Amino acid sequence: MAMEESVFLDTPLASPYNNRIRPLLDVIDELRYFKLMQEDLNPPTIVVIGDQSSVVSANEKTLADEIIVATEKIAGKGQGVCATPVTVNVKKQGLPYLTMVDLPGIIPVPEDIYQQVSNIIMDYIKPKETIILNVLSAGVDFSTCESIRMSKQVDNTGTRTLAVVTKADKSPEGLLDKVRNNDVKVGLGYICVINRIGDESYEQARSKEALLFETHQHLSQIDKSIVGIPALAKKLVNIQETIMKNYSVGSIVDRSSTFGKLFDEYSEELQHHADCSSTFRKLVDEYSKELQHHDDIGKDFLVDEIDKLKDARTFGPPNFLSRQVFMSLVEEKVKTISEVPSKFIEKFWNYVESVCVSVLMSHFRDHPQLLSSIKREVQNLVEKTKQHSFGWVNNIVTMEKHSNYTTYPEYMETWKKLMAYQDEFMKILTDDSREKWNVQIDGLGEIDIGHLRGLEGYVLEAFDMKMRLIAYWEIIVKRLINYTVNHCLHSANESITSSREGWQRMLESSVAEHKERLETSMEVLERSKNVVNDLIEKFGK
Repeated sequence: MAMEESVFLDTPLASPYNNRIRPLLDVIDELRYFKLMQEDLNPPTIVVIGDQSSVVSANEKTLADEIIVATEKIAGKGQGVCATPVTVNVKKQGLPYLTMVDLPGIIPVPEDIYQQVSNIIMDYIKPKETIILNVLSAGVDFSTCESIRMSKQVDNTGTRTLAVVTKADKSPEGLLDKVRNNDVKVGLGYICVINRIGDESYEQARSKEALLFETHQHLSQIDKSIVGIPALAKKLVNIQETIMKNYSVGSIVDRSSTFGKLFDEYSEELQHHADCSSTFRKLVDEYSKELQHHDDIGKDFLVDEIDKLKDARTFGPPNFLSRQVFMSLVEEKVKTISEVPSKFIEKFWNYVESVCVSVLMSHFRDHPQLLSSIKREVQNLVEKTKQHSFGWVNNIVTMEKHSNYTTYPEYMETWKKLMAYQDEFMKILTDDSREKWNVQIDGLGEIDIGHLRGLEGYVLEAFDMKMRLIAYWEIIVKRLINYTVNHCLHSANESITSSREGWQRMLESSVAEHKERLETSMEVLERSKNVVNDLIEKFGK
């Protein structure tokens, strides 16, 4: 069970704590009041980890009973551990306090309890603002301690880990070498202390502790600056002073720079997806096939062309290739595929959004507050760009319906190639000796033309019209594919740039939105800085 304690020390340390720690903790409380943690600025927290707790003395029995009652109320009797903290406030008139989080002791069995405790501990010691107070027994090998192993997972260099060595009087031999050699790389150093025994008062315990570290054969060799509870108090004060000095709104600038680099990485990976994605290539292939699928050449070959030529016969002389007829055929043909480009646009931007969210999650998962805002900004941008793409592609489709111009040389090449089959086509169509009238045209396959017998007066003109339509349709398909794909790629690239600009606008908006509250917080931080400077000037660094 995680427990946040407000611990009041006895009279001998009251003055140093009142003068040094109390003002800092007051400031921290004020900072928390202003909810700076919502700005991803976390005031320093001291978290205690180690083996199972020591047996409490007769003076602390009532406190222990209260903790047990509260624990059972939250976690249930005999149910194991629970991540919900128990807050204990111990007060005594005129004495100072120290706020810290005392985590459950690390026990090896049973396995499920060990894992639950480990998860709780890791959640508390992971934040970079946390000071890890690692409690070690003097008689154990520090390098094998589970608490050391866990703290190294989140603080490998030990820059925010302080070790408190308890029961120094029980295993004094070799203790000096342990703390001096620092094989486990505890960056903030060691403090060696002696536990209270039985009904000893605080004054008795501290006097006994001071005497042992002064006179004991082995303990007296340890540097006086790292022994005793008073040294621990001073160490904690110094640590908090250092953190508070560096704790400023200026860190927002540093974080902004970091987020800028993260966003560059995000943009680069997003660009890589757009350029190299097999999913995108598959979308284009499917788009192309669907456009081609609507080109059903063999069904009722030339019937539509002949019908339209008959209807248009009054508008021109015989054998006149009517542009009006051709445009009417093109419009009807384009109508059959008018929804295909829009479907491609929908699939493409859905794909882009999924990639954006996936990449964002991988690069910004450690910044949940920023991630939420950027994700929302990117999704809004994708939706806006998608709607623009729908409008753009609808204009392209409309243009193809009402125009028939091209400079592509493939048009004439394809038309001439197809017209080369006209003589063979007419020869088969007029052959009365046949039972079946099928013609083979390269690229179109075998076509049944028996239904055209008796319509020879329109067939030649209709054949020419059909071949021109087929040649021009190939150009339309190419244009739709090229224009649509290029538009999507260009828009995706633009969205990357716009995403960065949107993120910058979002950050600026966030700063403006919280400006007044941040200014208030800065005043508190300035007060904190002044307190720290006064303390340093008074007591030294």
